[in-house]
Amino acid sequence: MRGGVVEQEGRRRERALVIAAACALVIFRAWVFVWWEQSHFDADQAIVGLMAKHLVEGRAFPLFFYGQQYLLGVESWLVAPFFLVFGVSVTTLKLPLLLLNVITAVLLIVGLERFVGLRPWLAGLVALFFILPPPSAASRLVQANGCNIEPFVYVALIWFVRHRPVWLGVVVGLGVLNREFTIYGLAALLAVEGAQGRLWAPDRLRGLGLTAVTALAIWQGVQVLVPYASARGPGTSYAEIGVLTHAAEVQQRVCWPDDPSARLTALATFQLPELFGAQQQPLLRVGIVSESLQGVNGLWPLLVVACLFAIVRTVWLNRDQLRASLAGPLGFGSYLAIVGAQSIIVYGATCGQRSHLTMRYMLLGLLLPVGVGACYLACEPSRRCAQAFVAAVGLWAIVSAASHVALLAEYVTAPPLGEHRLLTNYLDRQGLRYGTASFWEAYAVAFLSDERVRLASSDLVRVEEYGRLYERHRDSGVLVSNARCDGPRVARWWVCTPRPR
Repeated sequence: MRGGVVEQEGRRRERALVIAAACALVIFRAWVFVWWEQSHFDADQAIVGLMAKHLVEGRAFPLFFYGQQYLLGVESWLVAPFFLVFGVSVTTLKLPLLLLNVITAVLLIVGLERFVGLRPWLAGLVALFFILPPPSAASRLVQANGCNIEPFVYVALIWFVRHRPVWLGVVVGLGVLNREFTIYGLAALLAVEGAQGRLWAPDRLRGLGLTAVTALAIWQGVQVLVPYASARGPGTSYAEIGVLTHAAEVQQRVCWPDDPSARLTALATFQLPELFGAQQQPLLRVGIVSESLQGVNGLWPLLVVACLFAIVRTVWLNRDQLRASLAGPLGFGSYLAIVGAQSIIVYGATCGQRSHLTMRYMLLGLLLPVGVGACYLACEPSRRCAQAFVAAVGLWAIVSAASHVALLAEYVTAPPLGEHRLLTNYLDRQGLRYGTASFWEAYAVAFLSDERVRLASSDLVRVEEYGRLYERHRDSGVLVSNARCDGPRVARWWVCTPRPR
């Protein structure tokens, strides 16, 4: 009896230490992107900040991302209290997203221990693919507007509340409206329960029916709010502005590639290696390649081999009792692996713009090795094989951590200049309050200046108020352009006097 108490106490202490270490690592890998605005900030993220600011001021009711009836404005509502307490900045914009990263890491560790039966330190180890991804992926996990981190939270919660139909409906209903990738979690849950033989039980079907009714009620409730929402900033509504519905927006973004083989080749040779750190991309430093991150992570082939071995070995070890294993320790790990596999397969199968800018569509792929590793370590009887897998994951994590250390050292010693900040400060100091610019400059400047400078977008309009202000102050307005003019050059732009009407 005494030994059992001591063991439980030791397990609690180990769990607390692992969770504390995981939270510290999440903060560490996100800090550059949270603290230094020039590391990863753009107009899309600025829109979320402006939505939160308008909400705090009581000037708007942002239900969806401005300018579309798509991407439920969850981030702006999460950010608003932080703005109210800490003020408006890029750091406070990203702090609630960092908090969601921490919550996800804790949910993964607790879930891997509770549902898979792993020791806390092993749960933390396999969760490292989310806890400590390379900078290329880590930057997206605290990216506002990408709705990148929320699906991770929804996916974890779907498993935790899977036996509570109403709560499952709430999570799925809000999650799909927030980011449609949440549906991967529901599909994975149904796949696992189907393999377990539980899906077609009468009580389960009744529960899923209640889940569907709850999700539909959530969706309908949101639609009721649409007429009262601000479509394009203060003073606008969806009744005045024609935008696509959520379903139409999703459908518009999906198509099939003309050359599937080329897509699969790109996925295998560029996009997956980029996600897991085999190569870095030039989004950091706002389009400037960070010298400390160039090169290729030579451990990428080792990681691929380790995961393939783990899959084959897990299937072999459970070949005679697969259903029983899925109903036990392999359930949660298989669920995470299926979510990650769906994210990668759907991303690879659909066409559209495919570059480092769309990596966010595949971020849930980080859960694939988490699930594979959890299933493998839960059933591997060979201590030597398990140790080899642990070593491979550990080496990958060390290389990923080294990339973050190099990036952090670069920003601490010689942080790059933020071009949008330079432009904003110039316009603000000169008292130039109104003007026009492209989408990527207009809204970044508006947010960074706390709306003291409001430039109308010359292409994609998200906040109509800026255009109305520019029309009223056209004579004193300016044109921020990439084309040379007689005005001063600030960073890579020219600040021009607009042509007379």
